[in-house]
Amino acid sequence: MAELASGAVSSLLGVIRNEALLLGRVRHDVQFIQEEMESMQSFLAHLSKKAPGGGEQDEQMRTWMNQVRLLAQDSSNCIDMYLYRGNPELHLASGGLRRYVFWLPWFVHKMVAQRRAAIQLGVLRERAHDIGERRTRYCNTLCIL
Repeated sequence: MAELASGAVSSLLGVIRNEALLLGRVRHDVQFIQEEMESMQSFLAHLSKKAPGGGEQDEQMRTWMNQVRLLAQDSSNCIDMYLYRGNPELHLASGGLRRYVFWLPWFVHKMVAQRRAAIQLGVLRERAHDIGERRTRYCNTLCIL
């Protein structure tokens, strides 16, 4: 019986460690996305200064700018949700015993929501990386032609 309980505890500790690692990567993912967005914003500002007369861009650049816009919106929504779910003042009852009764369901809901957001931020980080590489790849191709 002790071995069974020990196995269950070991399994739970493994899950908790994995969750801690996942949630710990959130800060790095947010930092990476922020830096990518800043670089993309600088590039777009530079591009708008170099744009021909009416500010028109070629089709490839408009496609890339649309991808950047969508990534920025998705990233903002994900980060907002992560922060919103983690703020106890928004979700817990304001007084006395009710606050303690609502704490456990809030905490479980917070952990699930933040886990989803952490996974989504990892996906968004990869998307930001891919969008940046795509621009470089196609810009280099256009410069050669």
